[in-house]
Parts: sequence; structure tokens; C-alpha cells
Amino acid sequence: MITNKSIIEKAIAGEDPGFFAGLILTPLSSLYSIAVWLRLLLYRYNILRSKKVPCKVISVGNITVGGSGKTPMTLFLANKLKANGFSVSILSRGYGRSNSKNSLLISDGKELLADLHLAGDEPYLMANSISDVPVAVASKRIDGAQLLIDRFDPDVIILDDGFQHLSLQRDIDIVLIDDRVTKQARLLPHGPLREPLSALNRAQLILSRGATQSNFNNIAAQFFNFNYKVTSATELSSKKSFPISSMNGKKIFAFSALARNDSFLKTLSDLGLTVSASLFFPDHHWYRDEDIDRIEELSKDCELIVTTEKDAVKITKIKKQLRNAFSINISVEINNEEDFMELLSTKLKN
Repeated sequence: MITNKSIIEKAIAGEDPGFFAGLILTPLSSLYSIAVWLRLLLYRYNILRSKKVPCKVISVGNITVGGSGKTPMTLFLANKLKANGFSVSILSRGYGRSNSKNSLLISDGKELLADLHLAGDEPYLMANSISDVPVAVASKRIDGAQLLIDRFDPDVIILDDGFQHLSLQRDIDIVLIDDRVTKQARLLPHGPLREPLSALNRAQLILSRGATQSNFNNIAAQFFNFNYKVTSATELSSKKSFPISSMNGKKIFAFSALARNDSFLKTLSDLGLTVSASLFFPDHHWYRDEDIDRIEELSKDCELIVTTEKDAVKITKIKKQLRNAFSINISVEINNEEDFMELLSTKLKN
């Protein structure tokens, strides 16, 4: 289980890291704040310039560090827009990938064109999860956008984790927030915020999971609540799908490599599953055979091994495979989804 979180892990999770840690982290947060404001001013006065591309651009981002669910939300929006008649492409940075300087097409919407390490775990997961939607990665988003435009001429490009990437102009900024923005509204490294809450004024749509709208009455963006629903579990070896209820009453070993591994534990707990033991790795961790050996050793008294979809795509690429291992599949649910999609479609057509 998660124990003895580091000071930084507590701050990122929105927890109070303690008085003495605060004495050190507060001045560091002040320096970070100066750097954030200076960068914004450089863009505001066109010293640094944002470039526009000849298609609509939607950014799906956040103002907190760590997982807020941008990847499943990006997939949800891509599928919804595709169903509404838009041609869609997805552009990600591809954190943790090898050769991260180059722009690279991961999928043309029909087949995968790059392996897991070249793509990065999240872009690879997206490319493997959606059809008829090209996926590309680029450290310079403008280069990746141009690659997609030259090859596919999409109506819409969705930027995965794009809110802070101001070098590419966007038509709609969608920002995902959770309860951390109100629990500990402090900038890094004293808190989880990448930017001050006032940055939300750049957004047109805010999707909240756990933060109430009353805390943001001074923000002009349209506000919607959302959540994640666990739909099923997939056995890693057979790729067969099973209902979550099939895991009830079983002793479970959980492992993941996320920005917020504790959120995965909470998901399993909310499902009523019994997690007897667990092992966690840093975000974007690349699994090795020795990791599999360690998981097998620690899970020997458990009946099932459970992980995330993001981790599953990395585990299944290793020669040594886990037995009785499953990934949890989730989908996005937006309250007043019809209103949200109508508003989004209207903004895209204007």
C-alpha cells in the first residue's frame, strides 16, 4: 500500500506537506510563480508568439500536475466529435518516449505506425484505442499540428495536455480540474498547481471532478461536472472482457505507474474490491523483467493482479507475462452531456 509519501508527493496530491516543509517550499513556489507570470507576459505582448493553423484546435489540459484524466477525456471527445461528423486528429507530446525531439505519426487511424517506446505510453494507448483518428506526437506542438494537417487535413486537432503549450493557438481550451484546486491552492512545488487559479480565465469550458462551481464564480468559462465509470476488466493474456463483479470477494494485488497512484487505489476501493497488497512506480515507468518478477513475488498470496489500461499496454510488450492479470477499463461520463456537446459543436462551427 502507499505509505510514507514524500513531501513533494503530498504537495502534488493536494495534502499539507507540514509546517517545516512549507518554510522551504513557499519561497520556491514564489520563484516558480514569477517564472509563470513572466512567460505569460511574454506571450501577451507578442515577444513569444502563438502560431495559428488552418483548422480548429481544442486543448484538453489542466492546471494541476499529475493525473486528472486528460487521456480518457481526449479519447471521449475524439469519439464524440467523430460521431458528429468531424474529421479528428489527436496530438500529444508523448512524455517519456525515446527520440522525443522529433514529430512522429503514431497512427494513421487505420494501423499503428510506431512502437510503444517511440510513441510514449499515453499516445500509444490512444492510438490503440480509437479508429479513424490519426495520432501524432511532437515536442513542438506546431510541428505536430502541421504534420497532421499535411497528411490528413482534419477539421479538428485535439491537443492532449495542451493548456500550458501557448505556442500553438487554440480555438477552445477545455480544462479538467479536481478537488485539489481548492484543497491546497498553491503553486508548485508547495502545491499541485502548474498555474494560479486565475489562469482558468483562459478556458472556455471547465470540466470538474470533485470541485464545486461555487468556488469559481469569478471564472467566465462554462462549467460542467464529469466522472469516470469503470465499465469492465480485460484479461491481459487472452484480451477477453469480464464484468467487474467477477472480481468481487477475490484477494487483489494492484500495481500502477501513474502520477497519482493513490487515485487508482481509490477507484478499486470505490468498486468494493479487496486490495490485499500493492506496488507502485513513478509515472511513465518502463517495466522490465525484474519488475514482473517483483510483482509475481509480492502477489503470490493474491488471487488476481489488477492494473490500469495505461500500464497494461506496457506490460503486454514484455516477454515475461503475468498470470491472472487484468486491466480496468473506464469511460467518461459528463453531466448534461448533450448540452456540453451542443455547446462544443457550436463553438467549433463559429
